Amino acid sequence: MALLQDPLKALRQAEWYLDNSNLEQFPGAFELAAGNLCRQTLEQALFIVCFFSEMARPKFVRPDRTLKTAGTLIRQLDSKDPVTGTRYWDSAREHRACIAKLARKERNLKRWARDLNEPSHFALKFRKLQCDSYKAFIKFARGVFDSSHRLLIIAAVNELFSRGQMWVRFDGKDTPVVYRREVVRMSHFYRDETGKLAVATPKRPIVIIPDDEVPRGQWPRALVIPRGCVGVGMGVQMVTPKGDPIDLHTFKTIVESFSTTPMQRAALTKRFKHLGFDLKYVKRDNSEAADG
Repeated sequence: MALLQDPLKALRQAEWYLDNSNLEQFPGAFELAAGNLCRQTLEQALFIVCFFSEMARPKFVRPDRTLKTAGTLIRQLDSKDPVTGTRYWDSAREHRACIAKLARKERNLKRWARDLNEPSHFALKFRKLQCDSYKAFIKFARGVFDSSHRLLIIAAVNELFSRGQMWVRFDGKDTPVVYRREVVRMSHFYRDETGKLAVATPKRPIVIIPDDEVPRGQWPRALVIPRGCVGVGMGVQMVTPKGDPIDLHTFKTIVESFSTTPMQRAALTKRFKHLGFDLKYVKRDNSEAADG
C-alpha cells in the first residue's frame, strides 16, 4: 500500500518486527523490514509537507506518479517558491495546524532522512543503524503523526491521481475534503416517475480498497478510500459541458445555467420538447430567463 498506508499502523508493525526478532528465519530480516517501514513513514511526512506547501507537482512526484526520494524532497523543500520567494518549509508552516506540525519538525526530518538512508538491497558494507535507532525514530514519529495525517495523505493522493478532476480543500474543522468536478449534460434532464421534470447527477463510484493486503492493478478512475478509514470529506462541483458552474439554488437557476448562449438554449429547448415540456425564454433587462 506504501504511500496510502496508515503511518501509525506502519509504526506499530515496525515496532513488532524489532520486538520479535526471535521469530526471524535469518538474522536481520525483521530489522530490514522495520527499517523499510520507518523510511516509508518518513517519506509520508515529507510528502504531506511538499503537497500542502503548494509546491509544483513535478518537483516531488515523478512522471509515473511515484514519489521522489527523501533527499530530493528535502532539497525541494529547502528551495523557494519562484513567485512568492518563500521557502516551501515556511509555506507549510503557515498552513493548517496538522500540516504545520510536520513542517515545524524540519531539523528532525532532515536528520532522520540522513540517518535512515540505508538501502534495503544487498550492499558490500556493514550497516550503520541498530535496532535502538529505529526505535528512536518510532518514538519520534509517534509524537508527530496523529490520525489526521492519514486523511491528508489519502486526500492528496486522490488529487494527484485524478489528473485535475479532483482537488483538496478544508472545512471549518480542518478536515480535508476531496472535491470532484462532474459534468451535467442535457441528457441528464429527465421526466421522473411522477411525470415531473427533473435533473439527474452523474454517478461516480467510490472504490474501497482493502487495508489488509497490497492493492494491485491500475489505479481506479474514482475516489479511492482504504477500508476502515473514516473522516475524509467529499464534495462535488457541478459544471456544464462548457465548464461553467451550475447554480443549484432552484430548478430554474439550474436551467438558466444551461442557457447562456443561443446554441445552448436551442439544445435545451429540444431536450425539453423530447420530454414533453415546452421551454420558453422571456427577455428581462437585455437578458433571457427560462420560463417552462
